[in-house]
Amino acid sequence: MTDKAGIRDMLKNADECVIKKDYEKAAASFKETVSLNPSEAEYKAYLGWAIFNLHPQDTSKAKELLMEALSIDHDLDIAHLFLAKLYIRERLFKEAEGGLT
Repeated sequence: MTDKAGIRDMLKNADECVIKKDYEKAAASFKETVSLNPSEAEYKAYLGWAIFNLHPQDTSKAKELLMEALSIDHDLDIAHLFLAKLYIRERLFKEAEGGLT
């Protein structure tokens, strides 16, 4: 089992990959973090965001992860923001706006 310091290191690595726009490595790191903490909404949201950026034409898996994150924590602002951006990509503007109000 990975300790909290190990998880922090994985998250730091994933964040750095997102900043560098290396979404493949970011998704791999977030996926590992989610597998260790499946009930952590924020990790699922960031995994969804990394997957969305890795495969912007196929939003189904990203949307699924973002919806899972919101089912765990409906008030998770970052998940609402990521989902709104995904909806905008799909040209679902009313859904995007509804998630942000």
